[in-house]
Amino acid sequence: MSERKLYVIREAADLLPVEEAFIIQCVEADWVHPADPRRLALDEADIARLRLILDLKNIFGANDESIPLILHLMDQLHTLHDRLSERAAA
Repeated sequence: MSERKLYVIREAADLLPVEEAFIIQCVEADWVHPADPRRLALDEADIARLRLILDLKNIFGANDESIPLILHLMDQLHTLHDRLSERAAA
């Protein structure tokens, strides 16, 4: 089994591309939970969540107050989807 790729803040910022401060703001706001919080290292799921936040802000015009609500609702949808998929497979 291979280890997942982790990105330090600078690598993630270059990948997205955004300022490092944006990533730190998202972590401090509790919108993103780094795969390795001790090193603030992000995995592919964290990068995808950051892309989602960028899209919500830049494409849909979501403000900082609405981001946590949207993320929470999307997390709930994802959980429900997983549960329904498990039941369908059983």
